[in-house]
Amino acid sequence: GTIYKENILHLEIFKGAAKVFSGDLHKSDFSTAVSSRFLQQAVFSDLTCLSVDKDGFHYFAVLAIPDSSISYMVEVIVGFNGEITKRIKK
Repeated sequence: GTIYKENILHLEIFKGAAKVFSGDLHKSDFSTAVSSRFLQQAVFSDLTCLSVDKDGFHYFAVLAIPDSSISYMVEVIVGFNGEITKRIKK
């Protein structure tokens, strides 16, 4: 079978010279948004910046099961205070 390596994404956000956020995102970081059973089979396949508003920086993270059409889009919001919120995009 095919072996998929774990994707780790390093994200840094600055406002001018001031660092707002710096850290790694792992597939396991989404365990509060999607089931552990799904995460065991899925790969962290993409992170796309969507917008910036009063709540912070909005990204879409895609967690997908390879060779299938099954995926979750998780909205990741990085607040201006550096805190991260994750929620399934409805």
